[in-house]
Amino acid sequence: MCKKPAALKDIRPIYTRLIVALDASERDRALELAERYRREAEAAKQAEANARLQAAMNLTELQQARAELKLLRRKVEQYVDSGVRRFRSLSSAANMV
Repeated sequence: MCKKPAALKDIRPIYTRLIVALDASERDRALELAERYRREAEAAKQAEANARLQAAMNLTELQQARAELKLLRRKVEQYVDSGVRRFRSLSSAANMV
């Protein structure tokens, strides 16, 4: 029975209220658009992560530069103070003569 060829009398009409033809190209375009948006969102997340990493590195570098600046300012103050003391000692020695 299964291998028997079908005859025209074997075809039965099916009655429905509504038949809708679907165009798959619109669905395919929507799927492609969704995939493109997904890729763009992933790229944006990656760019954000890179920017956050760069900002953290810049902050660390800034903190190191500030610490170095503070150290150099202290050294300059010490140098100036030692120079002022030497100048005063020289001035007082010159006044004594």
